[in-house]
Amino acid sequence: MSKLSKLDAIIQEKTKVIFRKFPNGEVIALFPELPGTNDITTCLNYMHNGQHGSGKATLDGTIKVQLLECVNLFKELTAIGYNLTVVTRISYQMDQKRIAAIRACNTVPSDNVNNYLP
Repeated sequence: MSKLSKLDAIIQEKTKVIFRKFPNGEVIALFPELPGTNDITTCLNYMHNGQHGSGKATLDGTIKVQLLECVNLFKELTAIGYNLTVVTRISYQMDQKRIAAIRACNTVPSDNVNNYLP
């Protein structure tokens, strides 16, 4: 199985999502099990403006969102193919699944980057 196929398989299963919002009211969807970059502290995220991106999985600078505030973003994500399970907190197991996905794609976790520098 290719590196891309492994990541596609992860996305096709139920995708855990955490909805949060910034103080300005913009809602963000964080995918705690999906890598954002090869940095193990990042996860994939999605917003109406900007679409997919990556950011720290720690949710810094965001606040809890009410159910009605995330309905439109939920519908947008399911319309583009996500099969979502909404969760409210990041768990250790979610972090470990994201790290495993990074390793499956043969990226270099940030805590080991010095081992790969010339």
